[in-house]
Formats: sequence, C-alpha cells, structure tokens
Amino acid sequence: MLPTRIDENELLPALHQGPVEEAAWLVFLTRLRRRARADYAGLLIGRGDGPADGARELFVAVPDGPPITRGFQERYHRIDPEAQRRLRPDRVYGVPDSPDPGEPINEYARAFLHDAGFIDQRMVRVTEPAGANLWLMVARREGPFGAAESTLLSTLAPHLQIALRTLAMIERIKRRAAIAEAVAARLGVGWLTLDGLGRPIEAGGPSLPSPLHGRLAGGIAAMTEGDSLAIPLTDEPRLEMIMESIPLSLGGGEVSAIAFLRCETTARNPARSLIELYDLSPKEAGLAWALCEGHTIVEAAEKLGLTIETARNYSKRIYAKIGARGQADLVRILLTGVAALA
Repeated sequence: MLPTRIDENELLPALHQGPVEEAAWLVFLTRLRRRARADYAGLLIGRGDGPADGARELFVAVPDGPPITRGFQERYHRIDPEAQRRLRPDRVYGVPDSPDPGEPINEYARAFLHDAGFIDQRMVRVTEPAGANLWLMVARREGPFGAAESTLLSTLAPHLQIALRTLAMIERIKRRAAIAEAVAARLGVGWLTLDGLGRPIEAGGPSLPSPLHGRLAGGIAAMTEGDSLAIPLTDEPRLEMIMESIPLSLGGGEVSAIAFLRCETTARNPARSLIELYDLSPKEAGLAWALCEGHTIVEAAEKLGLTIETARNYSKRIYAKIGARGQADLVRILLTGVAALA
C-alpha cells in the first residue's frame, strides 16, 4: 500500500490542513481509516514528560467513537506515557513489537485494543523540537495489518512531523496573542483595523459603538499616509481613540487605518502589590491607591476611615518609601509601574 496519486491529492493535503481545521485532522483521519481499511484511526498528542501532560486524542472510529473517547479520558491516558515515549521516532510499531527486547509494547495499547475489540494496530511516533510528541495509530477488528499499511504510515511520518511543528507554532502564536490581549485589557487598551468606510475588520479590546462608523469613515477619507487623528468616543466610561492611516502595502488592499483605543480601567488588587513592592502597610497601601484614583487627602481619609491627621502622616511615610516628591509624583510612579497591572 504505497502512497498513490490519490494520497498526494487527498491524504497529504488533509494531513497538512489538520492543524487549522475546526475539528482538527478529522478529514485526514477519516480518509486514512478508509485508506488503511481500518476500523479506527487516531492521533494522540502529548506535551511534557508526565503521564497526561497536555495529551489529547483526535480520532475517527466508526461506529463506536464515544466509548473509545471515554475510555481514553477516564483510564488510558494515565497509563500511557513512558513506554510510548521510548518508541523510536518515525518507526512503525505493531502490537507484538517493543522498544526493548522482551518487553510488551505497553499497557496502554493492550488495554485500548482489548476494550475496543481490536485485534491489531499499527503506530508511528514523531517528535517536535520543543518537546511535543505525536502518535498516529490505526486499528482493526478483523484481519491483521500487513507490510503495505506499515509502509504507508512510515511514508506519512515526515509529513506528520511537519504538521506537528505547524500545530506547535500555531499554539505558540495563540498563546502570545492571548497574553498580549490580557496585558492590553489590564491597561485599558484596544485596537481596530478599519476599511475605507470606517467599518471594523479585526479588533481586540473595547468594542467600538457602531453609530460612529460613518464619522470614522470621514476621518479616514481626510487622512493622508502617515496622518493620525484623535477622537473622543464616549464619556461614561471614558473612551478615546487615536486613528492612523497605514500604507496600502501593509493593509493588503482592505485595511485603510488602524485605531488604538484607551478606556478607563481599575486595578484588581493594587494594594497587595504596593505592600510587596514598597514595603507599605495595608493602610498606607490603601491610602496610596486612593490618592492615585484622584481623591484628596480629606476624601481618602474619609473613604478609609482615617482621621485627616493620620492620613497626612501616612502620606509622608508613603512618599518617603516610594521616593515621590508629592501626590502628583506618586500618581506618576504608581500608574506607570506594575501595581497598575495587578
């Protein structure tokens, strides 16, 4: 069962598209199951060195996929790791095979086969430089696999490695994007890309009120390349925007402008961070942040249940510990420091 032109046109494209599909590798596994005349085709992806570190199975098994999935989730993934991690990358293994002479392939494979009623399987493992592992397995309930199916899996191995590296890269990009979005949210910052009519194409952060689209279109039309335009959007909460035109080469013909939004935000738990960063007492930390929120000493004292004299004494200690020359300097230091991100 050597790869054919049909494989090149159907099996390999589906494999490489797998990492970006909504149901990852569903098309590929379905086609592989048919191609190998198997009752089951599954992918297992593992990260890390522990028994179930980030492992997940993506499978096609007809007609009893759900029981197989439940068995994997409830039992087999806890048995899995060590023996399968000793399988030599890119080599195809069957049930009787073993990474070490005299050692059964591993408890996971045998338990999986027995419970699902399979009599034979073929498995190949590939790795990714960052440490991820991918195992591809096909299994049958009737009749053993032959050399042709092993050859097919062996031929797929380098393509599996490419797909695994693609998946790892996509997940790294998603992780970085999620972190960047979290940072922007803590800062009250968002962004939009806009077409020539002021309509959002992509966005992150605060939502843009739709009635403003026409107003933005007029601003975009008036801008030349490199121009920027500041626009107040809403008062409650305060939402502001600065919009910049971008070169056509960067917009790809669709994006005409990028807009950065800034809205009011409140820190989640700044007092604790101030205690840790500047060795403030809890009362001092509460007063310091109240002053940053725009309260006067009198207002902050009332808010915290302090006398005005006590609040003034606390403020002097706060300025000394933080190195601020007064309330304005205190606000600058704290709002540009990490406490504002707490």
